[in-house]
Amino acid sequence: MSGRARKNRMARGRLPQKAQSGAPVEGEQPGNGSSRGQQRQRQGRQAPEPAAALEVAPAPASTQARGGAEISAQPSATARAPTCAEILTRPAGRARAPAWARAAVPIRPPLAPAPASELVRHEEPRGAEGGAEVGASTFPEEEGQVSARLRELTQRKKQRGKQNIHDIGVNTRQNLRHFIECKRGTSGTVVQLKTNHFRLTALPQWALYQYHVNFNPQMDSKRLRSVLLDVHKQLLGKCYSFDGAILFLCHRLRNKVTEVFSQTHSGENVRITITLTNELLPNSPTCLQFYNIIFKRFLNTMNLVQIGRNFYDICNGAEDMRDLRFNICPGFITSILQYENDIMLCTDVSHKVVRKDTVLDLINDFQRSGRHTAREDILKEIRGQIVYTKHNNRTYRVDDIDWEQNPRSTFEKDGSDISFLNYYRQQYRAAITDLEQPVLVSLPKRKKGPDGRLKSPALLMPELCNLTGLTRSMRMNDRVTKNIANRTRLSPEKRYSELQKLVDNIHRNTDVQRELQEWGLDFDKQSLSLTARVLPVQKLNEDRRAMSICCTDWSKEIKRGQLSYPKPLNNWLLVFNYENERLAQILWEKLNITTRALGINLRPPLQCPVEDKIEEYLKVLEKNITPQTQILTDAMFVGIDCYHDTASGCESVAGFVASLDTSLTKWYSWCFLQKPGQEFLDGLMSCLETALGAWKKNNKQCPLPKFIFVYRDGVGDGQLQTMVDYEVPQILRCLNSHPNYSYKLVVIVVKKRLNARFFVEKNGRLENPSAGTVIDVEVTRPEWYDFFIISQSVRVGTVMPTHYNVIFDNTDLTPDQIQCLTYKLCYMYYNWTGVIRVPAPCQYAHKLAFLVGQSIRKNPHKALSDSLYYL
Repeated sequence: MSGRARKNRMARGRLPQKAQSGAPVEGEQPGNGSSRGQQRQRQGRQAPEPAAALEVAPAPASTQARGGAEISAQPSATARAPTCAEILTRPAGRARAPAWARAAVPIRPPLAPAPASELVRHEEPRGAEGGAEVGASTFPEEEGQVSARLRELTQRKKQRGKQNIHDIGVNTRQNLRHFIECKRGTSGTVVQLKTNHFRLTALPQWALYQYHVNFNPQMDSKRLRSVLLDVHKQLLGKCYSFDGAILFLCHRLRNKVTEVFSQTHSGENVRITITLTNELLPNSPTCLQFYNIIFKRFLNTMNLVQIGRNFYDICNGAEDMRDLRFNICPGFITSILQYENDIMLCTDVSHKVVRKDTVLDLINDFQRSGRHTAREDILKEIRGQIVYTKHNNRTYRVDDIDWEQNPRSTFEKDGSDISFLNYYRQQYRAAITDLEQPVLVSLPKRKKGPDGRLKSPALLMPELCNLTGLTRSMRMNDRVTKNIANRTRLSPEKRYSELQKLVDNIHRNTDVQRELQEWGLDFDKQSLSLTARVLPVQKLNEDRRAMSICCTDWSKEIKRGQLSYPKPLNNWLLVFNYENERLAQILWEKLNITTRALGINLRPPLQCPVEDKIEEYLKVLEKNITPQTQILTDAMFVGIDCYHDTASGCESVAGFVASLDTSLTKWYSWCFLQKPGQEFLDGLMSCLETALGAWKKNNKQCPLPKFIFVYRDGVGDGQLQTMVDYEVPQILRCLNSHPNYSYKLVVIVVKKRLNARFFVEKNGRLENPSAGTVIDVEVTRPEWYDFFIISQSVRVGTVMPTHYNVIFDNTDLTPDQIQCLTYKLCYMYYNWTGVIRVPAPCQYAHKLAFLVGQSIRKNPHKALSDSLYYL
């Protein structure tokens, strides 16, 4: 909501046609053994006081609000305004308690920053069932118990203060001492790339003041809250930002707690309490949240509609697929983050499939079929589907259908009962015509709100919910999927053009430019260009010859001869004492003849005659062995991934695979079931211990691997700290339990869902970068040891890179070696005649977890642990 006054139709006393949210209604925990329908049979509901978004501090008591202490001190004048560089390098102040919780002081105190984990939203009317959190991570030490260690880590994460802009993410790089100074590689051919990142070229030269805004009585509609606050623009000034609960100002109000009053269209008086909670410098992590809020407001100004987290051009850009009964709406994904050297906007093109039919239409179609299983078929069809509610521009996931309730059912709001029918009419001016339709149930993403109370599911009217995405039956229709693919797979040239068009519109829009100037912000007109590297083409060893082939597909080459598994030996040492020089020459001649017959490419060795002393042998090895010297190293490669069946609510499955030989042809696999939505592994220590036992059986000469590389897939940025604090210690405890075991461990988090895109200019056109392109500058994060690799060549659409974040490394491997090794592992997946997007261990773990979670749904027999049955 813009800080300036809205148009006349949004003036005081008139309720807007659209609002942001419904009435949250507190429920009760379901009893054991009771069905969902039985738990929602009660018609009455009790509405709690809704929690405001980003509650940085509890609201003060009314006596404090009315008598808030005034802080008279003003910011001290400076001789000159600080530069952007000075602002970026200036440390943020130490976090302290909120101002309202301390005695009044004659100077302005810094206030505690808001934990990002406390972001909540106002919801639709809520029912009586407190559902399980979708995507939540619970970590039982044993079945039925929650890990006390994990609870402690989670609580510690919430309490951890963030001191500077480099702490926005988890700072894993600080523990990797050998990569603190430089994490860049040097090998490969240099190439210039364009990206979808735009620099924030100007930062504000003022402090930002963050306020918590409370409405009494509670206003459920975010749009209505904004209108009520807009009335007081004379108090707030021309430059402010309000997201429904948090107010950002570039100047400080006179009092820490300010009270104002507004009226709704019905004449109801509303008390608005504005409480100062934080003072932020431009380099504060919370300011990044503010920048994102401001940019989303720019998109609103440009008539883009927010659906979920992204913005879409529904009015002018939607493509009407009339015969298929849905629209394809183009839009944008945006985020503003701190990268290596600059704060930058990352934006990418997105598409949303919005169906013309509502959920009620779908229900009626099934019911007209007359089948006695219609209700079961309806639930099977829409469970897990995402619906879009136009009255508040929000999306919800359908988890269940309550057939016992209808629009005339009531719940308690503000101490009195109100029906769904009247609630939607009053809050959103939405008319409900079918009074016999059931109620859709959407479980909350978090079990508890900031106040610690259980959150109840949102209850939705099918008539007001448009379906998005594709149902199972539509996905099986080749005509539908082909039409969508043709319109959403953009070429690099087209994608970059759409992104540049968005930025050009921002710079041409006078309203956006005026507000950018008021806030002291600006963006580059051109996207960031950077220098990347293309790794050498990898070799495929086929039959009796090694040949360089296309990285994407070698299906033709496979047909030319029978494959074997020879490894070319091009760089090796032949060390012998002077007395056995003749025998060494005979050995080389015999090896040359034998390897030629076996199809092994053996080049002449580097011959190193020495004195017959141990010290002399060691000196030669230290002098001549280089990273290019080929030695059969004893390395284990581990892949970990989890599968979540969110639609059916079944148990999650953790997949674990580990290589058992140097040629990566034998793999140990195991998986186990966890609670629904649980991402992190409780049994990781036992899995690794069993894998080490399997390694010992397959490697008699080397009972334990010298190197262990763990590729962990499925961990988001917000889960990184838990990964570091919970899974990595399990791995270390397992390895440390073996006496006198000198291991080398590397743990890498793999992320496939990215917004970053890269383009290379060839012959005046933008194309996809070549396979093997590595990006480890500019768009990486300063607090991580991370890099991007484009491992595939894509003919249709825009290639997606894969992001790798090294969170643990006690080896002496260089960035070049880790990047090259990771790229080579993308060649090692045996179920595809080409390069895949992720290292083979990741894909094996994904296939294992998917098969067990989708089809088997129980632990496989242990006899299968050494076979690739999941391929």
